[in-house]
Amino acid sequence: MKKILVFFFGLLIISTLFYLYLQKNTPHLVDTPPSITKTHLPKVLKEALQEMKPVNTNADDKTKKVLHYFYNLSNDKDFKMILGQQIGHANEGVSSLSNNYDQYFTALEKETGKLPALMGMDYGWEKLPDDYTGVNKLLIDHSKKGGIVEISMSPGNPFTGGGLRDFSLGGHAYKELFTQGTEANKRLLLDFDKVAKGLQELQDKQVTVLWRPFHEMNGDFFWWSYGEKGRASQEEYVMLWKYMFNYFTHEKKLNNLLWVYGPNASLWENGVKDTDYYYPGSDFVDIVGMDYYNDDLSQVNNHGNYDKLVALGKPFGFSEIGPQSKSGFDNAILLEGIRSHFPRTVYSMYWTGWTNLGVLKTNRAIIENSKAKEMMSDSSIITLDTVTIK
Repeated sequence: MKKILVFFFGLLIISTLFYLYLQKNTPHLVDTPPSITKTHLPKVLKEALQEMKPVNTNADDKTKKVLHYFYNLSNDKDFKMILGQQIGHANEGVSSLSNNYDQYFTALEKETGKLPALMGMDYGWEKLPDDYTGVNKLLIDHSKKGGIVEISMSPGNPFTGGGLRDFSLGGHAYKELFTQGTEANKRLLLDFDKVAKGLQELQDKQVTVLWRPFHEMNGDFFWWSYGEKGRASQEEYVMLWKYMFNYFTHEKKLNNLLWVYGPNASLWENGVKDTDYYYPGSDFVDIVGMDYYNDDLSQVNNHGNYDKLVALGKPFGFSEIGPQSKSGFDNAILLEGIRSHFPRTVYSMYWTGWTNLGVLKTNRAIIENSKAKEMMSDSSIITLDTVTIK
């Protein structure tokens, strides 16, 4: 009897140690699930998710259908996620973006048999092109195939004429941005007019755009973002957003835009405000996104990042996503983490790889991370051939 007890006690110890080993060595993307799931929604959120109307009351029919599609995905009891891939910045030129398309779309199709449903582009990193005709062709072609388009805007500093990481207001007050005739206002409107011309061409070609301007505003990153000295306060950022919204909607009559509010994930204790801190209001935002770079999903809901955005009652997506380290992550594990713990996600936009300090290139695109084929062929993933916007 004593030998039997010793045997079972030893077996218990071995089992416990093996379990702890697996916990330590098995890849985990999420430690704690968020509080908001598809099956347990606050009443106010359920009501908000029934609106399904663009904030621009003059939005064209296709734009209404795209937003309706996103809302339906958000409300569907079964998890479905649109997969996206960014191809670069418009100021890099048509040739560079075409090469990126070949690398991130054409090569991906050869490897997996699938194409991303969503194509992303930044309309300029500091320098905004005078003509978007060439780069727009890539977006128009993708839209004609049934795809969806997202565009960001990253302009230079209108107060000083410097770059987007020029944090100085040059001795000016933020309100000068919205005061007609000031140098800051002239520079801002010059950029707005360039961009609006490109967006108008897309409107003429019936291309609906997920429009994501002035992103990552809650981080200490750009002239329009949070900072202790001189940069945008909560009130000033909201004024900037509404100023652009009114200019594009009423002055330029761009009715093909769905406005995407895209803060950065709050990954640290200090230096980044909460994801809803700069929110312009439900009358000025169609979709909420979050930019997230990390090797796992353990900090997606840090400080309530995800819960606070989902609670706003708009469709939610990862407006930028990618690994933090050079080694990248496992696409299949990432998908399972999102599906299990962040099921209100309706799209994820993988970013392009970039070089840090001119030395370390980080793999961030779909094809640059492992198990791309497994993820692209998963029944939960919406690729170009399975988009159904009616």
